Amino acid sequence: MIKKGLISAFIVLAILAVLPLPGFSETSDSSWQSLSAGQQQVLRPFQERWDQLPGDRQKRLMKGATLWEKMTPAMRKKARGRLKEWNNLPANKKDRIRSRFKQFKDLPMKQRAKLLHERRRFKDLPKKTRQNLRKEWEGLSAEKRREIRHDLGLEKRERRHKRLERHDRRQDRRERLHQRRERRNRIERRDGLRRDRR
Repeated sequence: MIKKGLISAFIVLAILAVLPLPGFSETSDSSWQSLSAGQQQVLRPFQERWDQLPGDRQKRLMKGATLWEKMTPAMRKKARGRLKEWNNLPANKKDRIRSRFKQFKDLPMKQRAKLLHERRRFKDLPKKTRQNLRKEWEGLSAEKRREIRHDLGLEKRERRHKRLERHDRRQDRRERLHQRRERRNRIERRDGLRRDRR
């Protein structure tokens, strides 16, 4: 459940970062002094290196700060929680989410609009109805779910996703093995240095 909410939030924030904001010109001055007091407060961690940041990154950060200023305290609290969840995700899951978002961005505009519309329709349903639909989906046989996915054109994406998950698990195993080897080598070097000192 958290993953779905996190992915949704990430997609929405990323879409908002791409959309032009009213009153925000592409040619606007992006120097630190040109930022509003609110933007400067939000972007304070970037103040010292602001001038070294690429212009497109400055603009994205400025858009994000503008959005942040417009958020209610409740929305900010929710955003902080989601950011904390994001920061706690393993790198491979972040990569998978980024990959899915890139796939979403690469879809034709009509298809993206349709997906967003369908998601809004689902979110607008009463909570109990959404829960019932999820339970119903989970109660379907694997064959029936496969048939529905095939009809919706999701089967190929699901297979690709499973391949990516297997790849991520292999990468995780390799990484853990590498870390163990590194740890063992450090211990062996340390022990070797101790013996040499004696």
